[in-house]
Amino acid sequence: MPITTIGLDADDTLWHNETIFRLTHDRFADLLSEHHDRDRIEDRLAATEQRNLRLYGYGVKGFTLSMIETAMELTDGEPPPRVISEILAAGREMLSHPVETLPGGGRDPEPSVGAVPAGADHQGRPDGPGA
Repeated sequence: MPITTIGLDADDTLWHNETIFRLTHDRFADLLSEHHDRDRIEDRLAATEQRNLRLYGYGVKGFTLSMIETAMELTDGEPPPRVISEILAAGREMLSHPVETLPGGGRDPEPSVGAVPAGADHQGRPDGPGA
């Protein structure tokens, strides 16, 4: 059977999304610095993200839920409301962050049959404001 469609998952290869994730990781570690050291916070967040990938997939929403879950774990189920508010604000900021393409990544490919719509995650589910 001839190949008729090729799919590309280019969310972290054509634009600078890793930068905003790293900045948010740092912000998250600062938020919880009264409770644990940075290494422990980063380790717990990484473990939570890994555990949740099967359920949430990749993306800002899953990352935000993983930050909330990690905050719950690291504060014995009682994160300060300010921490949860800041995590939610960080998630909203990530979703509204402008796309900055990498060199050579600024050209939109031709849409194809079965293409995942813009604003969807890697599985075609909405992953943006209002989703």
